[in-house]
Parts: sequence; C-alpha cells; structure tokens
Amino acid sequence: MDEKGLIMNSGTYVGVPEQGTQKIMSVLRIMSAVIVLHFALAGCALKLNRSLNLAKTASVSTSPALASSAYTLSKVSADFSTKTPSFQIANLPSGTVVELLMNADINCVGGTVYQFQKTASTSEVFTSEDLPLIDNAPIFRVHAVLPDASSVCTNSVIYTYPTLDTAVQVAAGDAHTCAVLSGGTVKCWGNNGFGRLGNGTATSSSIPVLVTGVTASAVAAGQYHTCAILTNGGIKCWGANGYGQLGDGTTTSSSIPVLVPGITASAVAVGQYHTCALLTSGGVKCWGYNLYGRLGDGTTTNSATPVLVAGVTAISVAVNSYHSCAVLTSGGVMCWGFNGNGQLGDGTTTNSSTPVLVPGITANAIAAGSSHTCALLTSGALKCWGNNGNGQFGDGTTTNSITPVLVPGITASAIGTGGGHTCALLTSGALKCWGYNGYAQLGVGTTTNSNTPVLIPGIMASALTVGTYHNCALLTGGGLKCWGLNSNGQLGNGTTDILRTPVLFPGVAAAAIATGYNHSCAVTPSGGVKCWGNNGNGRLGDGTTTTSATPVSVSGITASAVAANNFHTCALLTSGGVKCWGYNSNGQLGNGTTTSSSIPVLVSGVTASAIATGNTHTCALLTSGGVTCWGYNFYGQFGDGTTTDATTPVLVPGITASAIATGNAHTCALLTSGGVKCWGYNVFGQLGDGTTTDSTTPVLVPGITASAVTASGNYTCALLTSGGVKCWGYNSNGQLGDGTTLDSATPVLVPGITASAVAAGTSHTCALLTTGGVKCWGFNGNGQLGDGTNTSSTTPVSAPGVTASAVATGNAHTCALLTSGGVKCWGSNNSGQRGVPAHSLEPNCVLR
Repeated sequence: MDEKGLIMNSGTYVGVPEQGTQKIMSVLRIMSAVIVLHFALAGCALKLNRSLNLAKTASVSTSPALASSAYTLSKVSADFSTKTPSFQIANLPSGTVVELLMNADINCVGGTVYQFQKTASTSEVFTSEDLPLIDNAPIFRVHAVLPDASSVCTNSVIYTYPTLDTAVQVAAGDAHTCAVLSGGTVKCWGNNGFGRLGNGTATSSSIPVLVTGVTASAVAAGQYHTCAILTNGGIKCWGANGYGQLGDGTTTSSSIPVLVPGITASAVAVGQYHTCALLTSGGVKCWGYNLYGRLGDGTTTNSATPVLVAGVTAISVAVNSYHSCAVLTSGGVMCWGFNGNGQLGDGTTTNSSTPVLVPGITANAIAAGSSHTCALLTSGALKCWGNNGNGQFGDGTTTNSITPVLVPGITASAIGTGGGHTCALLTSGALKCWGYNGYAQLGVGTTTNSNTPVLIPGIMASALTVGTYHNCALLTGGGLKCWGLNSNGQLGNGTTDILRTPVLFPGVAAAAIATGYNHSCAVTPSGGVKCWGNNGNGRLGDGTTTTSATPVSVSGITASAVAANNFHTCALLTSGGVKCWGYNSNGQLGNGTTTSSSIPVLVSGVTASAIATGNTHTCALLTSGGVTCWGYNFYGQFGDGTTTDATTPVLVPGITASAIATGNAHTCALLTSGGVKCWGYNVFGQLGDGTTTDSTTPVLVPGITASAVTASGNYTCALLTSGGVKCWGYNSNGQLGDGTTLDSATPVLVPGITASAVAAGTSHTCALLTTGGVKCWGFNGNGQLGDGTNTSSTTPVSAPGVTASAVATGNAHTCALLTSGGVKCWGSNNSGQRGVPAHSLEPNCVLR
C-alpha cells in the first residue's frame, strides 16, 4: 500500500468527438414508426460538455425498398436534466433489432454495446437496466438490423450527465477502498469485516457507502481498519482493534469512527494491525501491534494509544504489514520493524524496533509494500529494496536486495506498493505498474507478471493508491477508476467475482441461449453463435483454446439452437444439420473421430430438429421424430441395447419423440404422446422408473404427461402439461425442489410453480414462470439461484429483476434470455462464463 495521503482532483473523462457533418433526408417513407429508447445511464464525476451533434450521415446498408427512409437519432432529455435520459429514433419497421452504442464511429464500428432491444410495434418504449458506469459525456448511436437483414447506423448524439459526487482523495486497502469527496465526507466500499467501511454495520458493499460522522481531508485504508485525518487535524479510526490499532485506548473493534486522543496530524498511514501518524510538528507516533518493533519506540510491546517514534522528524510516513518507514525533513529515509526480506534497506536482514537509516537515499516520498519498500527520489527516479520474487523492483530481475535498487526508465511524481506489485504515477500523468499480476492489478488486460514497468493504456491520472491486489487512480479530467482483485467489491463497480444477483450482460442480443459447465453460448438474431467462458479443448468454437470473459464468434455457423455441456458444444443449423466442437475423446462430436476440435465439425448423416449434449455423449431429435446418439455409451446412454461407444450417430429403437434431454450419463425423451422415457445410468433413480437399475433401453417414467423434459448431472425434471414441474433422481442439494434432500426414483412435485419452461443444472434447477419471472432451487453456493444470497434452497426462490422468455442452467451459473432480447447471467464467474471478467482486467469507473 502507499502512504494513503495524496490529495487528488475530481472530474471525469470524455467520449471521443466526431469528425464532419452530413444528413440524410427522406423523400419516401415506408413507415412512420417512432421508437423511444430510455437508457438508464450512470457516470463518473463532473465534466461540462453541452455539445450536441445531430447532423451526422447515417451509414446505410439497406435493401432498395428501404433505402429512401431516414433513420434519425435525436435527444429527448435536455443535458443535465436526468441520469436516465431518453433518445428517439424514427422510422424503423416493427421487428427491427436495435443496439445502443457508445463512442462508435460513423459505421457503428469500434464502440461499446450497452443495450439491445427488439421492436414489437410501430411505437414502443424500452427501458434499459443495469448499465455499467461510463463517461459523463459519451457519444451515442444506434445500430439497427432491419427485418430484411439489412442494417443502418444512425447519426450521433452527445448527452452530458448531471453533476455527481466527486472524489478528491482515494485510498486502497487489502479488500476495501475509501475516498474523500469534495465536501469532506468519506465513502468506503468492499469488505466490511470488523466494520472497516465505517457505516455502523458489518455488511460488505460493492458500491460506496457513507462513513458515519466524519469530515476529513484525507483517508487511509489498511487490511482490517481505516483512519481519516479530520479537517481540524484530529484522527478518527474504525474497524478491527484487537491490538489497539484504532488508538482510542481500547482493543474493542468499532464499525463507526472513534477519536484517537491527543493527536494533531497532517497525515496518517494504516497497516495490517498498526497505525502511524505524521504530527503537524514533524514527529511520528504509532499505535497497535508491535511485533518486530513496528511501532518504532524501542520495544515490542503493543500499545492502544500513540507512542513516539524515537529520533524522527519527517515529511511523510508509510506502513504495511510488518514494517514502517518515514521520509525525514532532510530527505533521508528511515525504516523500522520486520526485516526478514531486507525491507528496512539498511544492508541487513535484522529486525529493528527503532528507526534505521536507508543509505544513499534522498527522497520526496516513501511506500511500504507487504515485503518490499520503494522511495521516490527528489530527482523523480525510483529505488526499491526487500523482496523481489515477483519482479516488484521493476529492474528486470526477480532478485531480492537488502539495499536500494534503481527502477530503470521511470520519472515519477508518486509511488505505491502492494502485496507483490508496484505502481508509479509518471510526471506526464501516465501510470506504469510492475510485479505480481495474478489479479490483473497491473491494469494491462492480462494476469501475467512483469519484472519491468508496463504502461496502463488509456489512463491519465492526478494521483494513485495501491492496495494489496487492487489499485485506484484519480483521472486528470476528474473521476475515479479502479482495477484488479474485486472479490469483495473493492473496485466499487457494483459487482464481485461471484455475482449473487442478476446483472445485464452487455454484448449479446440473443434468440436462444445455452450454458455448459463453465461456459455459455447464445444464438444471435441473425443466426450466428457466440460463446464465452472457459475454452479448454476449444469449447467456445472460435478456433482457439483461449478462455474469454466476453463473447467470441463461433466460426462458420448459422444456427437456430445451441447446446452446451461440460467440455463440448453443439449447434443445430438452420439447414437441420448439426455441428459440434470441443472435447472429443469419446467421439461426442459425432464426426467419426476422437480428435478434439476448436472449430465446428459436421455430425455425419443427421437432419435434426433439436440437439442435447451430455457429459461425454450427444443426442439429436431427428425431423422424423426419431432419436440418435453418439459418443460415450458405458452406461447405455444411447438406448440401443448396448454399451458400445460410437463416433457417429446410433439410432435409439422404438422412440418417436418431440423433445430430448441428456444428463451426465443418461438420456430422456418426451414422447409425442406426452409420456417420458429415459435410459442409461440410474444409480440415483434419474430414469424415474422406481428403480436404481441402469437400463440400455428406454424405460417409461410412470404418471407423467409432459410438455418438456430437462436433465443434468444425475437427475431429471419434466414440465407437466398443467404447468407444474416434477423432478426425480439425485437430490443432495435440494435440486428436486420438493423441500427435502432425499433422492427419489419416482417423480416428486415442485410446490408453487406454474411454468412455461424448466432447466436443470448440475445441482440446481430453474423454471421460467408463465408470468415471465424466474424461480430457482437447489445448491446456491455461487449465487446461481439469483436471489441475492448464497444460501441453498430445497424449494423455489425468485430471481428478482428478470422478465425472461428462456432460461438455461450450467454447473454453477444461470442465464436468462430477456423478453427484450438481452441476456442476464448470475452465479459463478470463475472462467468468465457470466460474460464479465472474473477480476476486472481493465480500470472500472466508480464513485458516481
């Protein structure tokens, strides 16, 4: 962490301006439809820009019949009038698919997609939801795909947001972040264990919350506690206090700020279990845990009240887990505390309970990391010492040093050190970071360590703060961006690694969706297929094995449906053919080989109306009503009376079906009569015939008249013609939804459900209600039930804020196809299967 005392300016960055002006005028209109799009927008802080550009030529690629229509985007809301402005686009036919773009060029290229909608009538209002935080004066366009598949890119509109709260200083701790706003109030976000957010609760928050009763000039965040310099020079601290680190004379933790008595200070620095303050007199006082002598008073005795650091008159102070440092008024640097890695810089590895001089340093500022230290020299150069195992010195090596080492090629105005990385604010305003990058804290879009400084693209800053595994910067134009680890919401963008409430997924307008073990896929309205998440064995189908948290296009597919399971994916082509891609050790791709493929391969001799993927086998519903399967058949999941694997399709005898479903190693078919038959693995009763005996031929599930069937893992569910849902098989997590965790070899009723669709995940189930809502039940350790908790449920719970036309369940995540055409996903995101990075690989705009 850095010394957490930098004062920064406020504001935001601005969208890219356009070049040139033209306008298409319409002579002939084929329709006078008017569509008003309401987009919920949120921005960073204030940047005045009242310009409005309405006169840009629309880039049109349309059929001759539609070419004469004018497609004009205009602004309904005046600048600064609302945070949810309205835009109007005229003359689009009903059935047009539209998407809102930010900062795209005249051809709708290069921008960011923020919302999808599909017009259903000639005049309709759409409201977007859950948009990410963005610039305060962006350029908007709409890209429209017309019913005849031609497309239009509209003129541009600039909208400027109202004035929002602004930050003047920010501090990053271990798993939380705090900022001082322009009025002196303090807001914090992230992990709130021990009350370190200071709002009187212990509830963590991924958005900023107000600290109670503090008017401050600076704030400092440590591992488990936080302190602020008040405008009168006093200090208040809050959070964990087991070692007296709050300085109020007690060891009682506090979720609201408590006063440190007898201190008038100009700066404060917070470590793991101790705190130090720079007094207005130039002296330094510390309090809290004193193992290794980190309080600098010549003892190793803890103190719940401030004690004087001997022999130091300083201009700045910095602390971290086990050691402390100060820049003297002379420019020299002294450090004290733990020295096992040479972080005291005195040429030894001997701990010291009193300050020792770092030789050969004349500095303006100092930053103490977990096990290394860096100094900003008066020349603007940087030197570091201590642990260099992750390249945190930036000198091109990973060699530790007990004396200062020069960071080559850096001229800086500020420095910050974290758990194993270092960042510098250059005199130009650019940012460079180096060292450990396991959580993308270097800000360059990768998780690869670097032992030399790397430039963070697109950032010009006035100050920075460095936490253990995340960083924040105040931009020169104003506004705040954070990046790196976000497991506790410390980036402040309203999300965490595992999202427990649904969030709109930007970037996919979908006609159908499917979820695998840890990847997801969608069929776009034009028939293309996009996938995201884990890409082991090429299951995303883009020709690579590179995992992606954003959608990638599947090569050469025009599809009507897609199916995904653990390690492979298949698509039903519009022609009725089937193509599959991904893992193929058992022939589950159906192309006559056992060679995995990262691009789609054609399944031999199949003309199908539906497709289903199991763990290592695949089945297709033929247009004739027959069922055919291929891949692994050890448990008889083909239903052909054998246990012989096949790399090409094998017909299931005696079945005429309207739908099919596959679990890990069993298969079920919805007969045209409404009955259900299943075959394959049956140890948990997943065949539903009242036994736990495997079957290599189809067996009837008694007492079921259904309109749909779904299977996953080791259980099966059916949507009854009445709208009810019945499930059977494995139930250790309550995935059968009957209020128990008892397995059942016969169907049991899910209470209180009237549904139009049902989807089975590995250990949870979701139903699409006839109202459009979604209810889920079963295991919820990753938030896959979507109810805002991680508490499992043996009966259905609602996923709020979802109105859907389809739902799909994966291993530990869920996705819904919204009635608007967008997609929402929730639950596990360990491979980006929710469609956003597991950790933010690029800076996120926060503190609106």
